[in-house]
Amino acid sequence: MQIPATIPVMVIDIGKLLRNLWFDFMDPVATVSDLIRKWQPTDTSTEAKIEESLHAYLAKRLKWHDVRRQFRHDRVTADILINEKLAIEIKLNLTKKGECDRLIGQLDSYANWGVQMIVLLVGQVDADLKRRVEERLQKDWEYEYEPRLVHIPA
Repeated sequence: MQIPATIPVMVIDIGKLLRNLWFDFMDPVATVSDLIRKWQPTDTSTEAKIEESLHAYLAKRLKWHDVRRQFRHDRVTADILINEKLAIEIKLNLTKKGECDRLIGQLDSYANWGVQMIVLLVGQVDADLKRRVEERLQKDWEYEYEPRLVHIPA
């Protein structure tokens, strides 16, 4: 019987494995929500500027984790995605029903994706629309880590 000259070796990224295990057990939704509440954006004039600022802030504080911007999956693009497990959707000035309906549709896609969810509302927010978003989050994420809706007035 001949022994093969090379034996296939499976390479495992232990660092990534440990980061993902830690992330799963640290209550990532609460941890990231708390970080967002401590964040102090300097420019809230557009969603893109808010996203850029928040991404830089989270990447610095979660430096051992994979913090990405504009991550596309099927029909939805996460504004920020952490470890491919926690999505953050950012909305500026949620004051119109049409904007809320679009956000609800995005939440449907996120629910089908299976990621945990944080919705960040920045600026003016209509109270009835905020309640609709909270109800929608509770519908799809009630048995997982509690979903969070974070509101930062501009």
